[in-house]
Amino acid sequence: MDAAELLKGFAKDLQEAFSLSIPDIDVNETVKHIEKTFYPSAMLILQRDVTFFDSERTLFGVNLSELWAMETVSATTREAIWKHIQMCTLASFMHGDLKDKLNSVMDIVKSMWGGKGDDISKILEDSESSGRLKEVIDYVLKTRIAKMFMEIVEQFDPADINFENPEELMNMLKNPEHPTVQKIVSKVQGIIKDKIRHGSITQNQLVQEIEAIKAKVTSIFGNMFNDALGMPRGETPSTVMLGNSPEARRQRMLARLQKKVRDKNSR
Repeated sequence: MDAAELLKGFAKDLQEAFSLSIPDIDVNETVKHIEKTFYPSAMLILQRDVTFFDSERTLFGVNLSELWAMETVSATTREAIWKHIQMCTLASFMHGDLKDKLNSVMDIVKSMWGGKGDDISKILEDSESSGRLKEVIDYVLKTRIAKMFMEIVEQFDPADINFENPEELMNMLKNPEHPTVQKIVSKVQGIIKDKIRHGSITQNQLVQEIEAIKAKVTSIFGNMFNDALGMPRGETPSTVMLGNSPEARRQRMLARLQKKVRDKNSR
């Protein structure tokens, strides 16, 4: 997924559709601009929520919101704009060193979590969380899995996912049995099997690294959850600590209620 190619393609289409003159693109500076101005609205972009254009959205020196609001803009052109914005945002995330995108990653996580008042949201807002997240990222990027993941990303074909239908995309993300998810999983499994077959990584090493990453995340963030819930350190299951499912939220709510009862009884 080449950020330069996608950005230049977007600029070219804008020039042709709106008779604009766009100067040569500085890919690195444009990526930084997208990180700063688009990432905090990642969920709006994913869902193609038109309120995204309620604010000024400048790219290539052009205010996309003004173009979007033009009465002469066809539905086909608007579809093309959405697709370009989605693909360029995704490509910018893959461009460069992930460690340098820490604050941007936190913005994306915060915008997509959407659990106001939830314990996870409170921790994400904690000023110390960025440092802890960086520690996790630094650890993960040194693993064989991270290197293999980057190879998989490089082979990712955007055509595998239909970004043009946000409802279908959301259903796909929620359903592990979705045909598109199965197709992607099958492709990833094929790459992993090929790596194992050629000796790049063994199945045992793969399992060990996955467990080590889970343990690292739990050790760094687990005590924050347990302190917030009034539970002994190391006691919160990772499925409850990290999950955003209704059941995980229910378990955290139950833990909060139990903490209130304990606090009341201890007075």
